[in-house]
Amino acid sequence: MISRKSWWILICINLVMIVLMALSGSPLKNKATPDGIINLELAEDSAAVQNTLNVWSNDISQEKDLLNVARENTYLDFLFLACYTALFYFACKHLGNSFIKGSLAEKACNVMAVIAILTGLLDLVENGGMLLYLKSEVNRDVVRITHAASLAKWLLVALM
Repeated sequence: MISRKSWWILICINLVMIVLMALSGSPLKNKATPDGIINLELAEDSAAVQNTLNVWSNDISQEKDLLNVARENTYLDFLFLACYTALFYFACKHLGNSFIKGSLAEKACNVMAVIAILTGLLDLVENGGMLLYLKSEVNRDVVRITHAASLAKWLLVALM
């Protein structure tokens, strides 16, 4: 299905993306938002979203505009989610192919492959919501959808 060389390339790309995401998001971590962008991802209501945005927009200790940093980190996450979704999908399919056709183990791997895709789709929804937040479009419905997508994504990540 996928060559050994392609596996290594996919793994290396994901490792590079993890480092890039950590580096690009590090300015967002401070006393009020210790988890950085995750504070925005998991904000439960409009007040929590606005509080996070206010902290970042009023932080003068950084040389960079933290709202732009959050925006750039979110755009970078679109690339990362494509990379990790592909890695987990192909890993699950590859593992599933090593089991007897129709076995419970093969079926479980196929379910996990679908979960990998669902995780990526939920991350798309989450990122879209956060970009709306960063455009000052914070409303109850967007927050509910973004928060639900984020919670579901992290639950699925924990399952994997």
